[in-house]
Amino acid sequence: MHLFIFIVNTGSLADEKKNNESIKFLVNLLKKTSSNNNLKFSIAYDSAGVKADSGYYLFRLKPIKLETAYPGFRKNNFLGEKTLNRSITARIDVTVKDPDNNLILKGTINVDHNDEINYDNYESLESPTYDFTHGRAPHVSSIESIFFPLLLITASAFATILFFTIRTR
Repeated sequence: MHLFIFIVNTGSLADEKKNNESIKFLVNLLKKTSSNNNLKFSIAYDSAGVKADSGYYLFRLKPIKLETAYPGFRKNNFLGEKTLNRSITARIDVTVKDPDNNLILKGTINVDHNDEINYDNYESLESPTYDFTHGRAPHVSSIESIFFPLLLITASAFATILFFTIRTR
């Protein structure tokens, strides 16, 4: 059984917080996947502590982009079902070397996933740990969110007053 060493470091993500979140996410994903597949592995954040004469496969991973976006509504029925289009994007640079330090693979993992989710509970699908799982959802129209509930309350109050007025006569 060979040892796999994963070196995870920052890519070209803009700010430090996103870098730390991306690294943390990638490390947790690597640990879970490697353990589930019974791989003998180690994780490093730079190549300083990695010895060149050991028998291992070296995977260098750099998260470039991790993002969730909600481009718009897929279904937007007035006072009915509302669903959102969700777009998940991931870009991770990968370099793989064999135990003899020969380059096996160099490339980018590109993931573009689109799906439909329910508008009412989209926030439950966003992780509080990782900001890149959050996106800005489109807003429901003001007629539907303010005017219609106000109209409904007014009509209910009017019906109640009318009921008691008729009943007292």
